[in-house]
Parts: sequence; structure tokens; C-alpha cells
Amino acid sequence: MMKHKFTLFALAALAFGCTEAVAQSGPPKANYQCDFENVSKPDYNDEEMVINGKKWRFHNARIVGDSLRGIPQGRKALELKAGVTDGEPTCIEMLDNVEGRTVTFAVYHSGMDRIINRNGKAWRFEVTFDNGQTWAHQPLNYDTNDIPTRFVADVPTDGTPYRFRIRFHDTGEEGKDWRILLDDFMVMEGYDYSVPWTVSAGHIFNGFCTAETSLTFKPILTGTSFWFGPEDFDRANTYIELTLDDNAPVKYYEMPIDIVFKLENLSEGKHHVNMRFMNRADKQVWEDARETDFDFYVRPIEQIKGIKALRKAEVGKFYELIPDGDDAIYVNWVKMSRAQKWLFDGKSGIWVDDPQYLDYYRNLPANLVSVKSMRGQLVEMDNNLVFRLDRKPEVETIDTKPFTFRNYMCHDLADLAANFDDYAGLPLSLVNVKFVKPFMEIDANPNGRIEIADSKGNQFILQNIYHDGFQRKDFPTTPSIIVFGMVGRTFIDNKPCFFPLKAVPYEETSGVDDVASNENGVKVWNADGNVYLSSMRKAEVEVYDVSGKTVLRAVVDEGGSQILNVGSGVYVAVAKYGNGMLETIKFVK
Repeated sequence: MMKHKFTLFALAALAFGCTEAVAQSGPPKANYQCDFENVSKPDYNDEEMVINGKKWRFHNARIVGDSLRGIPQGRKALELKAGVTDGEPTCIEMLDNVEGRTVTFAVYHSGMDRIINRNGKAWRFEVTFDNGQTWAHQPLNYDTNDIPTRFVADVPTDGTPYRFRIRFHDTGEEGKDWRILLDDFMVMEGYDYSVPWTVSAGHIFNGFCTAETSLTFKPILTGTSFWFGPEDFDRANTYIELTLDDNAPVKYYEMPIDIVFKLENLSEGKHHVNMRFMNRADKQVWEDARETDFDFYVRPIEQIKGIKALRKAEVGKFYELIPDGDDAIYVNWVKMSRAQKWLFDGKSGIWVDDPQYLDYYRNLPANLVSVKSMRGQLVEMDNNLVFRLDRKPEVETIDTKPFTFRNYMCHDLADLAANFDDYAGLPLSLVNVKFVKPFMEIDANPNGRIEIADSKGNQFILQNIYHDGFQRKDFPTTPSIIVFGMVGRTFIDNKPCFFPLKAVPYEETSGVDDVASNENGVKVWNADGNVYLSSMRKAEVEVYDVSGKTVLRAVVDEGGSQILNVGSGVYVAVAKYGNGMLETIKFVK
């Protein structure tokens, strides 16, 4: 079977190449629709229910209405959780027969889960013509990191009624407990291939909040048989009418590929947008086209200094984050093409999400990036405190300093667990830890949970949300390792965890540029049979041997030096400065 996608831009281009008049045909009709707006199912328990006259079966699926999740259409959507429960893969199944050649629905990632699995093999659309004895299937491909996709299935029917389902395809490598959203199901009338007319606002969903006084978005359209053109173009059959609040409608007759819709002069408070397809002939709404309505809110914004203060601020409000005095805020990590980053200012760290793709990075920056001003909304998303961008930030690239992952070191996982709230959001290197399970039994799949233990046997969980950068083939096989990443909570069950980015052998840390470093200028050298350490600033120094044991503590004055009385071997010295920043250096005596 072939999945057909007709985009606005392809159709618009065809319109201007026609030499014969185009019939004023309208949008195709749906003989069944389901958008879950009037359905309540808050849990993942198995259940059968009738929706709009048809019976559905839910397995490991629920109905969600949190606007932060990115509901594709309206106020509610179906959420499927990847995995196999009681021996059966997750699915949503239509139990009654339907008729018609085309089945279509919106599909999107749920909340923060766009970062976990981008493999198009994980979900399938399936149909049966013999009441479930056999199923035909095709991959459920969708854009996991941008805008909701309208999936369109061209069902191979000769008029025979059929049932359909969307089902998790367990290959053993897809992971589990990550989620997608499905919404706005339509079974189109008749046996000609047809796609409903729909228009949406890209990254702006119902319940969207902003502190901006103007918004722009690229309209996303789907459909067969619609035609756009100049207002007096008699071969076009529709145009889009956009209405903001009680203002006069704005008419969009043409749809060039770079068109942008604008919402301007926005006051604080609630606003409403309506977008609809209009009939060119009589200037009335096309009855069978999908009309889009959504509310959004303009909120006040206040300035806040430093990440520590931001983490203590009121959730839901908008803030302009700026550095607190001399404590620079650095972009400490970016996730390639996932529109996410982590910030660190030497005292605290925080996760930054960018669902509008205002400032996403395709690659790690070559040099340090310092944040001068960043505006966004502080939200709690999937159990983690997240700063969601509202405007492209003001940053400065420091050309003289290469990009490094700045972090605190942690040798004691019991301390991490006992003082989790103090560690939340911080970048860490977990030093001298090991995998609990045998190497080949480690769950290295997307969203896999990996147990680690420190030298004392204390255990902690790694949650592998950045799977494309943390895979089994990259794991060290040495007895002990160092794991770099950030502290957070599991998305599903709210447990303390660590989001790993990279693991390196513990015994071979030389050349690892992810260890924290700064301009303070710690130096270690051998002379006259002794080991000396100097620092440009006053620092407290701890020295560890290769087993992670503390062998020496010392204080070095500004511009001074200190003899390190250690025996022959390999060591790591960690200097801590008054601003909380750490500098790590490996040396040999």
C-alpha cells in the first residue's frame, strides 16, 4: 500500500499551470469522525467505549487534555504509550466496520517525548477485512520533532467494509513508555481517494501562552481539490479567512510557500482565533471543510536573575532570565535537531525546551555560548522543571573559549539520592560507577532504564531519553566508568534519575574535554620529587585516586601553590572556587 500526501504547495503550483477552467468542487465529506472532545479516560487501563456511534477498544491508551502536550486539534487527544502490556502491544482499535477508501488522522509526539524515539518503524496502521483474522499494515510515519502530521491511509478496499487499528510494532529495539498523540480521525466518504481540508497554526495549539504582543505562524494545510489564487482568479475555489477575537476577518486568497499569518497588537489576556475555508462562489463557509478554533493567552513577564532564582520562581509565569552579577549563564548542552538545551551558571542548571523551534541547534557549538537574556515560561513538564522559550534569546559566542560540558563531580550516589532536590537540573559527572547488569542485558533502547552502582554499592537509575547519543556500541567495557549528564525525574513515574549523555572509561580520562574547566588557571606539575598545584584564585582542592577515594584535601590561596603529598600513581584533582565552579585536572606522580 502507498501512503499519499498532498501538500498545499504542490496543489497551489498546479493551479497556475492549468489551461482549462477548474470545476468549483468542494471539500470531500467524511462519513465518520472522532476527535475525543467529549470523551473521558484519564488512565491507561483497557476499556471499550462507543464514540460517535462506533465502538473503540483502548489498550495502554488514555485521553489527555493538557495544552502543554501539544494537542493537535481542539482540547483533547488520544495518547498511546509505547510498549507491550500483558503480552499485547499498545493499540487503539475500531471494533465496528467502516466503509470508505481513505482513513486519516493527526499524529504528533506527546510533551517532551519527541526527544526519545524518531524511528518510523515503531507504530503501524493496520486494517482487517475478516474481523481480525488477518491484518494488512503500513508504517505510521510522522514528523517527531516539528509539527503535527496528518497521516493518510489509502485502504485497499473494493467496497468491502473493514476495521482498523494503530498498534505498537515491537522490534525489540524501539523502547517503551514514550508516547504519541492521535487526534481528529476521519473515514472519508466513497471510494475515490480524498484528503479532508484542514488548516492549523503550526506550533500554536489551543491553550498556548506567550508574553509576546505579536505572533506569527506558517499555516499548515492538507486536502485534495482545493485551489488558491488572486482574488479575481476564476479558477480558484477557496480562500482562508482568519478572525482574531472580534476583529474583522483577514482574507488569504493566495498561498505562496513562504506565507506567514500574523496576529498583532495583542493585549494581555485571553484571545481566540478562527480559521476556515471559504467558498469563492458565494463567500460562505465550505460546510465539509475542517474549521479550526483555538484560544491563546498573553501573559505578563518579569525579570529574574540567575538560574537558582528561576528554579524557585512560580511555575506557569513568564520570566526574562539574565545573569546574576558575574555568574555567567552558559549553554551547557544542546540536543541536535531536538530544539532543546541545558543551561548552567556554576550554581544551578535548568532544562530549556523550544517547541516553536525559535533557537534550535543542529550541532554542538564550537565555542562557549553565553546567555545575555532569555525569555520564556517556567513549566513543570513530565515531572521536570522546564523553561520553554518564548522568543529567540540574546546570546554571545565567546570565540576564545571552546565549548565544554561544565559539571560538578559526584562520587556518592547515596548523596545524590538523599539530596535530590539540591541536585535537580544540575550537570554532573558520575565518577567511578559501573553497570549493575551484565553488558548484554543492559536496556540500551530508547527510554531504557539502566541501573548503575558506585564503589560503595549505592545504586541509581539512568533514563536513556537521549538514545541516539547514548547507545550500547558507545559504552565502555572497563569495570568502572564516568557518566556525564543531567539530573532529573522519569517522565512516567516521577522517580529521581539521571539523563546520560556520554560514558567514558574511568581509568582513561585523559583527553576527555567534557570535564569542567574554566579560566581560573589551576596547574599541576612535578618538580624535585614533589607534585605542586597552583591556582590564580583561592580554591578548596580534593584529590582522588583511581578508585575514587579521597586521598588529600587542601586550600590554595590566590596566586599561591601547594605541595600535594601523594604517592606514585594516577590522580584527579578537583578545585572548588567561591562561586561554586569546579575545575578538574588529571595528573600522574
